[in-house]
Amino acid sequence: MMAVSPEVLAVFRLRVENASCISSHLTWGFPSPTAFVGFGHALERRLHAQGYALNVVGVGVVCHQFSPQVEPAGYNTLQLSLARHPLESDGSSPALVEEGKAHLDISVVLGLSGAAVQAVWPSQQQVSPDTQAFLNQVYAHMLHMRLAGGSVFAHPARPVMLAWQNEDPQQQSRKLYRRLLPAFALLDRSELLSTHQTWLAQHPPFVAEHGDTPPTRLDSLLDLVRLNLGSSTPDHSTDTEPETADSATDMTTPAVRWHVRPRPAHQTGWLVPLPLGYGALTELQPAGSVDGARDADSPVAFVESLLGIGEWVSPHRITNLAALLWAYHPDTTDGVYRVYQPFSSAGMADAYLQYTNDM
Repeated sequence: MMAVSPEVLAVFRLRVENASCISSHLTWGFPSPTAFVGFGHALERRLHAQGYALNVVGVGVVCHQFSPQVEPAGYNTLQLSLARHPLESDGSSPALVEEGKAHLDISVVLGLSGAAVQAVWPSQQQVSPDTQAFLNQVYAHMLHMRLAGGSVFAHPARPVMLAWQNEDPQQQSRKLYRRLLPAFALLDRSELLSTHQTWLAQHPPFVAEHGDTPPTRLDSLLDLVRLNLGSSTPDHSTDTEPETADSATDMTTPAVRWHVRPRPAHQTGWLVPLPLGYGALTELQPAGSVDGARDADSPVAFVESLLGIGEWVSPHRITNLAALLWAYHPDTTDGVYRVYQPFSSAGMADAYLQYTNDM
């Protein structure tokens, strides 16, 4: 086991149809980062089978367009557009399948490392034939795979590869901006949960409603991702509305004016709830001991979704695009199996800390 870092970044434009947009028990919308990390892992296994000695050490996602398959269901509400399977053998109609789908136009940013990458190291002057052939091979594999359950289609824009080590990350990132814009990139901001939890414990409306009961992480998550309404009572001494027959009643029960609560300083940005992986509900069970498991050769544990906070950011605001890369971070001791962004923190861009890979 040894720590690895990306030697190149490869960027691919893809169109994904009918991807799953229900990624946890509480959220729906853009697919979870776990879907993209799993996509990179499946791609790595395909390339290993072809004889390529490389690792996909991280997968980043940049969204250009997101079209959920929904339809109006009354005033200011939406419902999922459900699919119906073909008729049964006896001619009866099957039940509707309650599953959410969406169409995506995305760029997938792959962090690559290994001997096969060194063999096709891109030149700073021009893309060599070996580099282009390697990109075409990787791209062809991606088009035969599933991403978040959706079908992957080619995009008119062609993939690119840039050498990342021994180069200025900011200069390299600027070379990719024009290929990525207009779009939004997904970053992990789960550290805001603890910050907002501390802030919420001192917020007067929360204290007035819950008393001495401190806010939980779930309270912090729900408060972060919704519009919170506050009320205020107008001063009747400055009220210029004409008096009515109920003016005496209005003076005793003044009208309440509702407004959206201003966000605190730490809550700026386009924040969304984000499924980040799974937490174990049971001990790790030996391989083959659980009936009905998909893989009889791997240990099994019953899990539930882990939720955090993500932020959509324009790529031109990211100084180092390696910060977009998501990777696995399994903790079998505590039963936490999640993804994280190892390059996002200062000082981690040159060392892929806490993530190891079998070379």
